[in-house]
Amino acid sequence: MTEETLNLIIEGVKKQLRHEEKCIEAIKMIFPESYPPVPSNPLWQAFETAVDAALGVEDFFDWWIWETDCGTNERARIWLDKVCYPVTNAKEILAYAEAERKIEGARSMWTARDEDRTLGLYFNKPEKQEDDDGEKRWAAAGCSIQLPPDFYPEVKWEDEEPRELILK
Repeated sequence: MTEETLNLIIEGVKKQLRHEEKCIEAIKMIFPESYPPVPSNPLWQAFETAVDAALGVEDFFDWWIWETDCGTNERARIWLDKVCYPVTNAKEILAYAEAERKIEGARSMWTARDEDRTLGLYFNKPEKQEDDDGEKRWAAAGCSIQLPPDFYPEVKWEDEEPRELILK
């Protein structure tokens, strides 16, 4: 997708949103005690999916339209591999999408077992640490998920490094 095409799409989306806002205001005037309709429908969803496919990313454009107010609020940025990508205009969106596609092919995650046998799946590489209360565990910045303890029986607390998993 070119920057020019994405700019045309963005302008069209903004124009449609202004139109829908006028429709919502008219409904509020006619039916003041009613709840305004939600401007989401199968056509919007198909359009958002098509734009995501053209950008080569998943679940982006819907978030960008509704959560960032088309890139105008403070949420219009995405952290990707410790780099912050602003996504306020077509050029920035294309830069983010290119970076996302580069790492999408192979993403690393890690698994490690705490001293108490709790098994964790980490999105960032964890390190061994000891809490103030003496609990020895693996910890990492960002999200982690506790896995069932019988998964990955080869992963032990005694391991010097966490086990890297390559997701393809």
